[in-house]
Amino acid sequence: MKNLELIREVFLFPQFQNHSGIEIYYKNINEYSLVFNTGEVSTENRSLLSIAFEGEEVGKITFNSSSIESEKIISETAAHLSPLFRSSHIESEFTYNLSVLEWLKGARELIPDIADWIGVYFKTDYLTGEKSSDLVLGPFFGESTNHVRIPIEKGLCGLALREERVVNVEDVHADDRHIACSLKTNSELIIPLCDKRGEFVAELDIDSNQRAAFSKDIEEKMKLYCESFPLK
Repeated sequence: MKNLELIREVFLFPQFQNHSGIEIYYKNINEYSLVFNTGEVSTENRSLLSIAFEGEEVGKITFNSSSIESEKIISETAAHLSPLFRSSHIESEFTYNLSVLEWLKGARELIPDIADWIGVYFKTDYLTGEKSSDLVLGPFFGESTNHVRIPIEKGLCGLALREERVVNVEDVHADDRHIACSLKTNSELIIPLCDKRGEFVAELDIDSNQRAAFSKDIEEKMKLYCESFPLK
């Protein structure tokens, strides 16, 4: 699968090219399929970390335990892989996850000095078919977050889809609707994403450590890019 190379390029080679004894798998129909490895994992010093999406196992990482720091990196990697391996046993769903990752990489490359965290939140009924008003986190770049599911009634992310409008906040600390993913975040831009029928199904969420990072020109540039958002 072509875009598996993108996963390796973005999340795996930079982190693990100097580590030995790591194997990363996604869950297929009746088996686990290898995505990446850096040599054999020893049976004597073997650890296992499950990769889960919404409580369901979607992959696993086996590795040689070496240090607390290495285990932190592995845990962070699992958080990034979780939305990518969602429904990985269904080829069309897995392909869609990877296409969103590729699109998101393009979005980040438009504003690399501003986007300290960038990701896509989906309405659950669009992504998984679950009848809920919650938003669920899809692919993202940046530090992992505990906010993998957000009620649409909460936060600035909920506001953008609830009112179906762009939210551009120069100082998130001055807005009590902000749900802090990171104390380093100072400004945020959220752009709702719609399907071919014009129904809003997701949003692009960008956090910056800079105050007032998103000028009107940047907002318009990102809105234009959002017209290319891949749909299921």
